[in-house]
Amino acid sequence: MCSDGICAIHLAQAQFLLNFSNGKVLRGSAPIWLGVFWRCIAVATLLVGLGNPGDNFKNTRHNAGFCFVDRLADSLGITSWKSQFEGVVSACQDGKLGALILLKPQTMMNLSGRSVISVLNYFKLTVHNLIVAHDDLDVSIGQIKIKRQGSHGGHNGLRSIHQLVSSDEYRRLRIGIGRPADKDMVRAYVLSEFSRSEQTLLTNAIDAAIMTLPQTVFD
Repeated sequence: MCSDGICAIHLAQAQFLLNFSNGKVLRGSAPIWLGVFWRCIAVATLLVGLGNPGDNFKNTRHNAGFCFVDRLADSLGITSWKSQFEGVVSACQDGKLGALILLKPQTMMNLSGRSVISVLNYFKLTVHNLIVAHDDLDVSIGQIKIKRQGSHGGHNGLRSIHQLVSSDEYRRLRIGIGRPADKDMVRAYVLSEFSRSEQTLLTNAIDAAIMTLPQTVFD
């Protein structure tokens, strides 16, 4: 059994998860009371999708992280989101992925770390519980690569997270958006929308990555 202090932390996480269950059995396993007990011996994974809020940015390359989280939420049957922690957040307990908190920061990209650190601190999670899905210029469209740790590579959302969590030891899902031929066009490029064919490649890559998450990222 865990100590009272640790139980309090995990029960707080449990209550957060249960708030999204509406008193029903959580996806993938047991009744509510067992879900609460389960939270006393395990902690959640925080999966963050990076992007910019607002309709103007909805289908842009820079919002590939939002796209990933939205597709994952759909695959898990998640429909309820709440505005909290300077972001929109939801949660579930899945039979393969375990207890999962999904977050889309609403601070604009270069301040994303504020939302991320708020969730980590509230649930007493560490960077080892953190996974960040983000757009990546150095990965081709239609590909998603996993990175276990390392530099932010100039990505402003990752830079913000690095600064506030004081670590680079968290997992990333690098979602390929490709790179423009003219390096002076990078800013305009990341804020441009995917073409229809590119959107298909992106969606297919995200769906394939979601299918293998338990083996590739949650191992």
